[in-house]
Amino acid sequence: MGGHDGPEYAAWASALGTMYAPRKVDQVLDAFFGSADTTIDGESHLLKYTYHSGPGIDERMLVVVEK
Repeated sequence: MGGHDGPEYAAWASALGTMYAPRKVDQVLDAFFGSADTTIDGESHLLKYTYHSGPGIDERMLVVVEK
């Protein structure tokens, strides 16, 4: 797999946004391709995105938490 910018990653982030924050899919995608920790407040779930730039790879994590 390539870097985080591949189409499979956009599809994955979009699917999570559609499932858990359907009115805020654009915000989920913006967060996932950004480098700032972000919390997106969906209708029934919070999506918490964290970013860490390590020595070898960049780590991106998207956690879904039910309200």
